[in-house]
Amino acid sequence: MMTGKEYVESLRKYRPKIYFMGRRIENVADDPITAPHVNAAAMTYELAHDPRYESVMTAVSHLTGEK
Repeated sequence: MMTGKEYVESLRKYRPKIYFMGRRIENVADDPITAPHVNAAAMTYELAHDPRYESVMTAVSHLTGEK
């Protein structure tokens, strides 16, 4: 499973095509409109790696048996 940093970097690399109020957001990870959401989502990845929250932040795939 990715870390929060890896998640943010994957968005920078992927460069999804997102528009807000008619303006194309070139870098979803760093744009002031979308960065707070990206950072919040990245925190969920970090919590999944924290032993205190791992049981509620991860699930085992019934297809692969992996988290």
